[in-house]
Amino acid sequence: MKIPKSIKLQWMVSYAILITIILVGLSAYIINAKDAHIILATIISGIIIIVSSLIIGVMIRNKTTAIINDFSNSARSIASGNFDYQFPNQGDEDRKSFASSFNVMTKTMRDNLRELESERSTLSAVLETMNDGVIVADSEAKITLINPAARELLGIGPGEHSKLAKTTTHESLGHIWDHELRTMIINAIHYPKTLTQDILLQPDRTVVNAIATPINHLGTEGVLVTLRNITEYRNIENTRREFVSNVSHELRSPLASVKALVETLVGGAIDDSSVAEDYLSRINTDIDHMNQLVSELLELSTLESGRAHLDIKTININDSIFNVVRSLEHKAKEKNITVSYPNPSVNLQVLADKRKMIQVIINLLDNAIRFTSQNGSIFISTSQVADLVEITVEDNGPGIPLEDQKHVFERFYKVDPSRTGTGTGLGLAIAKHIVMAHDGSLSLQSEPGLGSKFSFKLRKN
Repeated sequence: MKIPKSIKLQWMVSYAILITIILVGLSAYIINAKDAHIILATIISGIIIIVSSLIIGVMIRNKTTAIINDFSNSARSIASGNFDYQFPNQGDEDRKSFASSFNVMTKTMRDNLRELESERSTLSAVLETMNDGVIVADSEAKITLINPAARELLGIGPGEHSKLAKTTTHESLGHIWDHELRTMIINAIHYPKTLTQDILLQPDRTVVNAIATPINHLGTEGVLVTLRNITEYRNIENTRREFVSNVSHELRSPLASVKALVETLVGGAIDDSSVAEDYLSRINTDIDHMNQLVSELLELSTLESGRAHLDIKTININDSIFNVVRSLEHKAKEKNITVSYPNPSVNLQVLADKRKMIQVIINLLDNAIRFTSQNGSIFISTSQVADLVEITVEDNGPGIPLEDQKHVFERFYKVDPSRTGTGTGLGLAIAKHIVMAHDGSLSLQSEPGLGSKFSFKLRKN
């Protein structure tokens, strides 16, 4: 333990006093020996003063050393993160006052740090759980903070999302970010104003709404970027536009045909009975097509909204298939197509809405007949799988290209519009939603050149 400078100085002064007294005493003795008792008294007084000074110095040193040791221990404990440490509150009033002030300071620091840690944890939790991406870039357009949602949207490696959201990481924008987003951030840095832009991110073609807000707070400059995934919203908008376009197209053609036929009749063709009869028949066909389109649109809307009422009963699915085949038999004969189907006398009972299930089978069989080539074959089968019954409609037609298979159940989608005849493009979409309303799913297996197979399952009775 090093001796404080104040104690060393006190000892030096004491030694100086002692030496001075001795020298004074010796001088006086030499000058006048008869005053020896005065000299002796002076020396004794000096010794008493020196001893007292030494005792007081030792006491002060011990007291000061104890305080310094306690203070050093307290400082080391606090530096290690132990803010619950208490300075020993014992001794005289001065020490107690110092200890009390020190402990109040420690408590204030502890409370402030805990509040900061709580705020930091809350902010980190918010960033971790946000659906929107959050990025902070510095004045050099380098990342200083990025949350997991932003990492996922931008494809910035797997990493430890929670760690990266809390620590400072610098990653070059030029290596991993979309060019449009990088340009937007740089513009927000150089021309400080909030920028908003929809950006198509590659390679998964995710559409995000990006908002870049300049930051200039307490000397910190940079950009705060929020990313919201609007891909689904954009897809809905595209679907809505396509729907309006498709409905307009499907109605425009028959309306134009009706208008042309009516104008011809008004122009004098009505006087020719054979021509008038043919034109009126064609007008009636076009009106039936438009009526079918409107009816199917309304039905599809009801099915998609979940408001369709199902009259679930026990039905013989083989008998329902037989009735559908008979109703479409004339279409199959026109192309010399052979349709194989289960024996209707085999009572295979399922739980379903009979009218809607017949509609599903009609849509699937009609679709197969239209796409199957002349002299082709169609096979309708039923089989039991555990407590379910699987219904399959398979043809040996041209099959469906792989890129079209994921779209066949969409509204108005036509694989080959030139070969679909008078179809509305809603049949498979309606069939899919009817099966879904029965807690099932309609699936497709197809290979170009080898035909197509549509299957769905129903609950057995």
